[in-house]
Amino acid sequence: MKRKINIGLIGFGNIGSAFAAYLISRKNFLKQKTGIIFELRGIVEKDVKKVPQSYRHLLFPSVEKLISTPDIDVIVELIGGIQPACKYILGALENGKHIITANKALLAENGDEIFQLAKRKNLYLGYEAAVAGGIPIIKDISQSLISSQIESMLGIVNGTSNYILTLMETDEISMAEAIKIAQKRGYAERNPSLDIDGIDSAHKLAILIRLGFGYSPEFTKIFKEGIRCISHLDIKYALELGYRIKLLAIAKKNGRRIEARVHPTLLPVEHVLASVRGVYNAVYLKADLVGEMLFYGRGAGKNPTTSALVSDLVELAR
Repeated sequence: MKRKINIGLIGFGNIGSAFAAYLISRKNFLKQKTGIIFELRGIVEKDVKKVPQSYRHLLFPSVEKLISTPDIDVIVELIGGIQPACKYILGALENGKHIITANKALLAENGDEIFQLAKRKNLYLGYEAAVAGGIPIIKDISQSLISSQIESMLGIVNGTSNYILTLMETDEISMAEAIKIAQKRGYAERNPSLDIDGIDSAHKLAILIRLGFGYSPEFTKIFKEGIRCISHLDIKYALELGYRIKLLAIAKKNGRRIEARVHPTLLPVEHVLASVRGVYNAVYLKADLVGEMLFYGRGAGKNPTTSALVSDLVELAR
């Protein structure tokens, strides 16, 4: 076990800045709990104005310089998107750096090359923060449930959509009104299409399928239907009939085939997932040895994501 881990950070946005602040402010706390020093060694951010003066001494002129620095052990990628994130991660792996990322789109759509290179180089690839925020679903499936054969997974894995549906029900408002409130409160992007059209949920589902079923799905073949067409009346009438509408990510093993889809679903109000409200996420799975299990918690935000990123750091160090 290494006693010191030097970290290179790519991206200093909302998540990156919170992660950096945690590493610096909780450095002694983490050392006391783990016996390991986690040192933020360098930062790359294209918009230097985002980086406070107190962090400027850590700035590197380029990603290429950061990933080729010999004493950096791990690169934490927090810029999102497919490119240039993919190029940066592959370059870091080629330079012998471990990787931690929250980039679900990249892993879902272009993950094969990254997973294969990390395996070939015998390097750690941590992505707990890519699915369900602070819920440790990645480690639970890949480690705690390694002895079980997973039969099915149902997930509410997009907090924005779940928050919008909750508002439409409780406040009896339209989707357009709910989206505006979610944006004002910081729960929805200026353009919420990835969330409300089911793309974000499908990205996370693809990652869970890789872990749970040992199969890398072709992302374009996952059926995706979002909540864009759901009205307040749909929600009202569903409740009158004893159902609640939820955007579910669904994966089921059907013989030698895997069924994968994302769409709004009518859940009986007594179903455990029907009670998941607001920005919370939940994954409900069935496996042969353990039966039914529920994983529940905050699915997004800087604090839950930081928690997941740090858990990957500690696993790497150990």
